Amino acid sequence: MTDPKSNGIVAKFFAWVWGRLSGVVSFLLWIVTGFGLLGQFGKKDYKDDEVILYQVTKAFFLWLPMIVSFVSAAVVHYHHQSQITCAWIFIIANLYVMLCILFNIDFLRLIIVTLVIGFTWLLSSFLKNHNILLFSHIVNYITGLNPKLDTGFAMVWGWAMCILWITALIHAFGYGRIIISPNGIEEWHFGLGSEITDRMGLKFGCRYYDLLEFGLGAGAGTLEARRNDQSIVKQYHNVLFLFFWWPRLDEILHQRATIIDNTQKDPVDVEDVHHGHSAPNPASHVAAVATTKS
Repeated sequence: MTDPKSNGIVAKFFAWVWGRLSGVVSFLLWIVTGFGLLGQFGKKDYKDDEVILYQVTKAFFLWLPMIVSFVSAAVVHYHHQSQITCAWIFIIANLYVMLCILFNIDFLRLIIVTLVIGFTWLLSSFLKNHNILLFSHIVNYITGLNPKLDTGFAMVWGWAMCILWITALIHAFGYGRIIISPNGIEEWHFGLGSEITDRMGLKFGCRYYDLLEFGLGAGAGTLEARRNDQSIVKQYHNVLFLFFWWPRLDEILHQRATIIDNTQKDPVDVEDVHHGHSAPNPASHVAAVATTKS
């Protein structure tokens, strides 16, 4: 005869394996459907009471130089005269990602940088009209370098970025999965276990601290959970497509779930107090007073 205890262990093991395989399949579907964005646009009437989001590391944003490298390598391979143009596109794409990783450029900083660049351009035009070619010499020196992109270098760089990007995807699957429901937020971290945060007394908001990441993550931002005193309890950085998911999240975060516990261990008794000729029941009188006060 088989041991029921061992059967229970085997059943739990297969249930655990099935749960992990289901998570892998759902993650692959998430990637195929544009990281969940196509599914979000395809839904008109939401019936699920939860939303699954993923927070990623900054390595996820390397998809831009990866794609630019592969496309530039193909273009240069068939059109050698486009080496200089592809080189400048390659440099600009990599500089954009470097700025995104190294700095947080919010809306105010973006306005300041735009004003500085605009003022510099106007000053350069003014000095050029007065035959003072200070900035023109700098621009001519940079453009005169004539950088050329080689097919082999572009392919090697693209595969390097691809490896880092795939690593970011694996990290998002193992440590960045967030399940938001009306009652709480559930996280699962590979090798560490699950964590559930109760939503009681918490206020949620989305913040976009870096507009460069906002662009690379198609609306990526930071999801914050705060107490009533505005102290931050939880922060989820680089949540993909947060801008597009926020209307649905707002509906879920405004829902309230009521749970009535009426077990035999702690029953809730309701008694009706009738006025009659029978002797008053002290317990009923106390219940009536308690009901009146409440």
